Amino acid sequence: MIITEEIKNDNPIIGKSRKYTLLLKIGILILMRDLIFYITIVLLFSVTIVLVLQLLSVALKNKRIFSYRSNKILKGKERLLPALLFLAALLWALLYLIIT
Repeated sequence: MIITEEIKNDNPIIGKSRKYTLLLKIGILILMRDLIFYITIVLLFSVTIVLVLQLLSVALKNKRIFSYRSNKILKGKERLLPALLFLAALLWALLYLIIT
C-alpha cells in the first residue's frame, strides 16, 4: 500500500492529465449529442415545411384539400401526402415528448 501511494504521489501530472482527458472526452460527447439533436430538429422542421408546401400545391391544384365523400380515387402524391403529413406530426409529437 505504501508503494502505490508513492507511485501516485510520484508524478501527479499523469493523474491530472488523465482527468482532463476524460473531461475533454465527456465534453466532446455532450457537444456531439447536442449537435445531433439540433440537426435532427432542423431536418424534421424542414421535412415538415416541404410536406406542407407539397400538400398546399396539390390542394390548390385540385381546388380542394381532401374530399373523402367524392368518388374520385386518390392516386400517387395525393394518396401519399396525408400519410406523410401525419407521420411528420407524429415525429414532432415524439420530439416534444423527448424534450419535455
